[in-house]
Amino acid sequence: MGDIKYIPHHNQYVVELDEPLMLSVSHPLEDIIPEGSGWNKYQLELYADQYLEPFNDRGFVYTYGSRLQAFGQIHSVINKLRNDPASRQAVAITWRPVQDNMSEYPPCMMLMDFKIYGDKISTAVYFRSNDMFQAWPQNFYGIAAMAKYISTEVLGHIDIGRITTISSAPHIYVSLITDACILAYGLKDGMLEANKLFERVNGVHSVDEGAIS
Repeated sequence: MGDIKYIPHHNQYVVELDEPLMLSVSHPLEDIIPEGSGWNKYQLELYADQYLEPFNDRGFVYTYGSRLQAFGQIHSVINKLRNDPASRQAVAITWRPVQDNMSEYPPCMMLMDFKIYGDKISTAVYFRSNDMFQAWPQNFYGIAAMAKYISTEVLGHIDIGRITTISSAPHIYVSLITDACILAYGLKDGMLEANKLFERVNGVHSVDEGAIS
């Protein structure tokens, strides 16, 4: 495990791991909503819908659906896997160099890679930057929705395989560290873990000192 850095990010501060973080979930449809997370099925399904929508009509700078489905990418993924279940070319990307190289807020998720192992779709996803507390859960739900859609089109069922995310700059906003630790460890242990985390970060030694935005 790498070191934790305390850095400014979008007019706030985050704690960020200085190496990529890989998370792999072998049974992604089981217990997909963590108890006590604040997320509910309606919220997550509403967010996941935008992964499946080819148009950006929500007023955002971008949506993952509009990027992933541009230029027939998802249609191509489905055809590749139908025609060759062993294909290693079933990839969809979100990055548009001409637009995103000049953007202040380009997509965090860069690509999705789909493969068939056994009779299930396995999905690998690369993020250039990832808010692990606020954004990772809803993105995971959206990734699962896209994998289920592709699985239905290619294999005729929604029993998807492993989902793996690789986050190049995994971070949590400092103002939410205590909430994240309490969710992970419970109230008492969560407060202790939050303080331990702050003590690892230069210049921050307590929950109160670290709770800035």
